[in-house]
Amino acid sequence: CDKRGQITAIDIQGSHLLATIPPELSKITSLTHLYVGSNKLYGTVPREISSLPNLVQIDLSLNNLSGVVPLMKSSSKTLEVMNFAYNQFNGTLPRKISR
Repeated sequence: CDKRGQITAIDIQGSHLLATIPPELSKITSLTHLYVGSNKLYGTVPREISSLPNLVQIDLSLNNLSGVVPLMKSSSKTLEVMNFAYNQFNGTLPRKISR
């Protein structure tokens, strides 16, 4: 949390969670770091996650996520690190994030 008590980071890496990513995470607009790697997350990444306006780092690696790689459009000005490795994503990387 920051000085105002707003959540800025979620780090649940390696927690052995078997779940989907809830779209409600997008309501935490103060979130700058989201680390959920090395779990057993499955399903698709909710589109709403791409609307996090202050996101700097996101790590979804080493899960069982599927579908297409999300286009992190709203975070494009602040996003510095994305790690989506070792999942079951398909398709091509969106042009905006492959540059």
